[in-house]
Amino acid sequence: MCQYQHHTNPKRLLGLFIRTLPFIESLVIVVLLMAIHGPFASFIQERSWFYLLQIGTCYSVWRGGLFPGLFSLAASTFAAVFYYLPPKFSIAVESQADVISLLIYVIVGLVIVAFGAVHHTQRQKAMFRERELTTANLNLAQTNVQLYHVLQQHTQALQDLRILSSDERRN
Repeated sequence: MCQYQHHTNPKRLLGLFIRTLPFIESLVIVVLLMAIHGPFASFIQERSWFYLLQIGTCYSVWRGGLFPGLFSLAASTFAAVFYYLPPKFSIAVESQADVISLLIYVIVGLVIVAFGAVHHTQRQKAMFRERELTTANLNLAQTNVQLYHVLQQHTQALQDLRILSSDERRN
């Protein structure tokens, strides 16, 4: 019998999948944005097309926070260098203007990630507070129902005592 048995916990796998989903979505968005480049290539200058890849960064940081946003920014920066800037299909950048454009792209991306990460954190906190308030509201409603029943019981007991007291006075 093997000393180390591998047990797969479905909840653990689901949790891992949920945590990696924003990263997968980041890559899918970058690939989709690159795929739509073909039909629109004649309308947009080749070197400026890669700025549209920031859409993936915006979505990723909104969806998953800081690390998916940084991952998407890195993936889109690599895609921009490899696919859009000359020489194509290389990670080399030929001109100083392209280096400056890429630097601006990364700086804008980092600003988007920074603001988006703060927004994501605040949204997560607000959602947590909303769940807490919903739970507290349900608990309060249950307590009100219980108090109502106790009040009815005490009211009935008080009525019974009044009837008993009035019967004793008559006798």
